[in-house]
Amino acid sequence: MNGTARQRHHLAHLLAFVLAVIACTLGLSVVQTSPASAASSVGGQIAQSEVIARAWDWVNRRPYIRYDSSGRTNALDVQGKEYRPDCSGAVSMALHMNTSYNTTTLRTAPGVSLISAHPSSSTDLRPGDFLNVVNGPNGEHHAVLFDHWEPDHVHFSVFSFGGGSDGSAPPEHETNRTFTGRIGGHPASVYSAYRYSNVIPGGSASSAENDYDGDGRSDQMVWVPSRGEWLLKTAAGAQRSMGILGFGDSNPITGDYDGDGRSDLMVRVRATGQWQLRLASDAPNVVRDLGVWGLSDAIAVPGDYDGDGRSDQMVWVP
Repeated sequence: MNGTARQRHHLAHLLAFVLAVIACTLGLSVVQTSPASAASSVGGQIAQSEVIARAWDWVNRRPYIRYDSSGRTNALDVQGKEYRPDCSGAVSMALHMNTSYNTTTLRTAPGVSLISAHPSSSTDLRPGDFLNVVNGPNGEHHAVLFDHWEPDHVHFSVFSFGGGSDGSAPPEHETNRTFTGRIGGHPASVYSAYRYSNVIPGGSASSAENDYDGDGRSDQMVWVPSRGEWLLKTAAGAQRSMGILGFGDSNPITGDYDGDGRSDLMVRVRATGQWQLRLASDAPNVVRDLGVWGLSDAIAVPGDYDGDGRSDQMVWVP
């Protein structure tokens, strides 16, 4: 990565974290997540969980990943490689391909094969597969990344970028989709399904954004600043309190701090710089004091900076 790309990469994350801090200050229930770490190399094998984590990275940075149909490769992945900020570029990025393909070339890229020309609920779609349409019945051109099936194996989730009435929808995670409805703003019936051979099953579950129960799927978490309570809704629909950690002046952060494949809870008290941690394996009343790190005006920017599969503490002093 050259110096300019590295600076842009770090700036994008820092701006996102600044936005999270401001929102938290205003009393909103915001949970800041650490950036997706990478175990794969460009154009190499990649675990399904890492594919999904990379897709989540653009969704989480959607204010700074803006649609551009010009074909320019000016949107950075979490490591700083540039991809096209469009639908096929998002799929290429999530799969960590060595170049950004368009919807026409993506389906014939090295290692890509057709699963089904007319996918349905009986199609063996797996996390990291993608749906693609070129010159559909009404001129549709679009690509979306398949996330996972719901338990009924009828509804599913995808990652989409672009599409819609004007073709410029931001990166988003679409849920509750079916092959009788619409996907990415287009009829589901126009898509064909493809698989990239470099995607391998499983992988570290910690690669999934906000996976608090270790099932490889992203869960929903909110933090209530007024009482410091963390509330979890799992991908399976279960809801429960994760206990009290932090309070209104704290900066809520999540990440896999012990490398067990589950997201842990972390807060940093802005006034004192104190860090407190509760691992996913801890009881709801456990508080691990990690000491003071960073000045009162510092902004927490955690991530796996040494590549050991665990989130590290990092602060940025504006």
